[in-house]
Amino acid sequence: MNFDELNQLIDDSIMSSDFRSKNIPNIDLYMDQVMTLINDGCSSDTNDEKRLTKTMIHNYSKEGLLKPIQGKKYSKEHILQMLLIYQLKNTLKISDIKTAFTAMTHWEDYNEEVLADSFDRFMELRGFEKETIQKCLTKELSEIHLDLENEKDFFIAMLSVATMSYALKSIAEHMIVAITEKHNLDK
Repeated sequence: MNFDELNQLIDDSIMSSDFRSKNIPNIDLYMDQVMTLINDGCSSDTNDEKRLTKTMIHNYSKEGLLKPIQGKKYSKEHILQMLLIYQLKNTLKISDIKTAFTAMTHWEDYNEEVLADSFDRFMELRGFEKETIQKCLTKELSEIHLDLENEKDFFIAMLSVATMSYALKSIAEHMIVAITEKHNLDK
């Protein structure tokens, strides 16, 4: 594998979506409508195993990740929360996501508009991730003279990527601890 192929692998691996809060209607939606909106709106992020399901939505509600629904419809705030959970669930524990959401609802100015703005800023930031990761890996692997065509060097590169992933996850978990301490939340 050469660096161009590695960059293609990164492109294929990292989720990207231009989904924004403006894509969510300002009317409450039934569960099937929510699933269609999220699964279609994040189609570049999903394959069949990663699609949002009714069971997932019910579990998010049971875990207290979503504010209680009114009747059988979900508000824009619920949908934004589901989208954030969808983005975070592969990295953070549900309890950590719940802690972050609890802290978020304690913001002095928290409301649906603030959540929508935070979501949009997050999605914009995600747009830079591929480029940043491509530059970082290319630089690191070049500097330590790994030949990605050599299967042993490729294996070492994979180990490096795995440990970077763990390091970033660990940093996120420590940030959750900082959030917990700042808002005096029980974890």
